[in-house]
Amino acid sequence: MNSTIVLGARYRSLVDDVLSRLPHGWNLVDGKLKDVTFVESDGYPSKATGLAVTEFRPSPFTQMRQRYHRVTLYTRNLSKVSDEVVRSAIAHELGHVVSSHLQRLVNEERAEEIADILAMSWGFAKEWEAWNAANL
Repeated sequence: MNSTIVLGARYRSLVDDVLSRLPHGWNLVDGKLKDVTFVESDGYPSKATGLAVTEFRPSPFTQMRQRYHRVTLYTRNLSKVSDEVVRSAIAHELGHVVSSHLQRLVNEERAEEIADILAMSWGFAKEWEAWNAANL
């Protein structure tokens, strides 16, 4: 995977853990690799309880029409939850990365369900249960 990770130690470790648990080829869609950048922000997400967001952006590194996914982890909210919940949020956001070609075809609620289903299919059901128990 082509990825850039701009994170502090805790979140870097958790992202690395999630990535190591994903199945081989998880980010290969229609023969193309999905590029992902992880960054952290101490700002506030658009939703009060938001932990992370994935954006599909034009690449700043090339003149071509290449695009990449940026996953922003919101540390103000993530610092209040367990590592299991953070792993769930990361896996969920990577579900958005993989299903980005479907995102514009479905409503927001269905897009969230698809990301959850993908994360659980990758083995993050325990983390997803922790997320739900945290009432986020």
